[in-house]
Amino acid sequence: MEGSIRWWSRDHRAHHRYTDTVKDPYSVRKGLLYSHLGWMVFKQNPKNTGRTDITDLNEDPVVVWQHRNFIKCVLFMALIFLPLSAVFSGTIGWVDSSTPLFSVLLTTATHPVTTSSRLVTLGEGYHNFHHEFPSDYRNAIEWWHSANEIEKGRVQQLQKKLDQKRATLNWGTPLEQLPVIGWDDFVEEAKNGKALVAIAGVIHDVTDFIKDHPGGRALIKSAIGKDATAIFNGGVYYHSNAAHNLLSTMRYGVLRGGCEVEIWKRAQFENKDVTYVNDSAGQRIIRAGNQVTKVTQPIGSADAA
Repeated sequence: MEGSIRWWSRDHRAHHRYTDTVKDPYSVRKGLLYSHLGWMVFKQNPKNTGRTDITDLNEDPVVVWQHRNFIKCVLFMALIFLPLSAVFSGTIGWVDSSTPLFSVLLTTATHPVTTSSRLVTLGEGYHNFHHEFPSDYRNAIEWWHSANEIEKGRVQQLQKKLDQKRATLNWGTPLEQLPVIGWDDFVEEAKNGKALVAIAGVIHDVTDFIKDHPGGRALIKSAIGKDATAIFNGGVYYHSNAAHNLLSTMRYGVLRGGCEVEIWKRAQFENKDVTYVNDSAGQRIIRAGNQVTKVTQPIGSADAA
């Protein structure tokens, strides 16, 4: 009783293409009752429904015949077929919307999380799966479903959550936004009261951190106005991944002098191909152990001695 195959599929395709917009015939923005039942009961203006391609349906003789004879089909199924089924089988068979028939009536498209899928939907909790994989007759994922595209979709949703979390954290000023400072200026500013320390070509202001330094104030003060790359990366103490993350929040500038960081910074302005990755929110992704300040020290050998 939901209309002919042609009519139902035409509106359902529009629903996928224009989900929760004014052109969506099932839009939940028109009300929860309307989106579930009202669209079948109340007459709709076809001009308000978004356009969609149903060429394939118009060329299907079964679909065309059923559309032209819909009322007759309804009366036959309701008044003759189902009662006879009950007589001969003892039960009435119901057509399940999860059957493969419905999968061929939908167009293949992907769609982000919809407003509809966030509501209490009386069993439609996995409705977003249907929008992500509209040509899949299943309405959810079970443990035995291991299709490659489904797994990729799952990973992408997890990555989206990670990106959202990453955007709330302080990763320090991006290197390309830092000023380039010469060595003499760096030393001069350090002498004039700023607790500046250079590590791997990046200058950091550790003024407010001195009192909290786990290794004591003396050690960190001894590195002010100096290149502390070797000290920080194992010369005195091999700092943890968390220490490098904390250090990034104290960035002050980039040291001039042909260091890797300055060359990297110049490449940003010249739009050259550089090795970095951004997440979907545009945030730079810094993997553990890949911080700019983490420099692997060369291993000494007898030959080198």
